[in-house]
Amino acid sequence: MTQNRTLAEVEALYGGLIATLPAIVYVAEPLPPYATIYVSPSIASLGFDHQAWVQDPEGWVKCLHPEDREWVLAESEAALAANRAFDFEYRILDGEGQLRWIHDRSMWVFDAQGEPLCWQGVLLDITRRRRAEEERETLIAELRAALGEISTLSRLLPVCSYCKRVRDDRDYWHELDAYLAHAGARITHGICPDCYRDVALRELEEHVSPGGEEEKE
Repeated sequence: MTQNRTLAEVEALYGGLIATLPAIVYVAEPLPPYATIYVSPSIASLGFDHQAWVQDPEGWVKCLHPEDREWVLAESEAALAANRAFDFEYRILDGEGQLRWIHDRSMWVFDAQGEPLCWQGVLLDITRRRRAEEERETLIAELRAALGEISTLSRLLPVCSYCKRVRDDRDYWHELDAYLAHAGARITHGICPDCYRDVALRELEEHVSPGGEEEKE
């Protein structure tokens, strides 16, 4: 096997194997816009025409989601500068304009002088996993909100507006003291300043004669 094997020969040798992979294999130019040198036919799984993708030097950049494009391109340049692999998850708009999540794992290939020759890597469609994670997070948030409401309701104490008796969870009504005692609370009694002024003091005055002695019954 010669070292200078052409891309066509490599594709002829390994195309069948690549087609069986659950990923899109690609080779791209090392500098922006990272034009495609090779991409496996499975790029069609994202709704893109294989030939059109290869012939469009900005195909990959164009498909990046507008909100992710800037940081993905910045990370690509940073990976080259640091000579490190690129391993990120980002969003794209597929051939039909639908949002997809992609896991991009790639590395640089350098020549003998240390100059970058190309990117080579794989693209994995992780849209289902990401949607499942988003649905799980939404469900968790809804459950937390529901538990918060239940906790709030559990602290509500139904009290009659007239007699001030309390309703228990079996729909029985109890005097407040009895209810609290049944709930395990220790009851003590006192007189608040308002009741002392408006009720207790008045009762004391009614039971004391004008001369200062208590009334005899």
